[in-house]
Amino acid sequence: MFYGFRILEVLLFGVSILNRDLKHIRIMGAIIELLSNMLNRNLTVSFP
Repeated sequence: MFYGFRILEVLLFGVSILNRDLKHIRIMGAIIELLSNMLNRNLTVSFP
């Protein structure tokens, strides 16, 4: 029971951080998406 409560506490803390840094995370997500798209293109070119 204690561990379940602890996990909930950590999740709530993470959600509050996410809400605070939402713009930053959105920018990071866009950058990661661009990088993954570039990687996917390179992979498809390398391994047709």
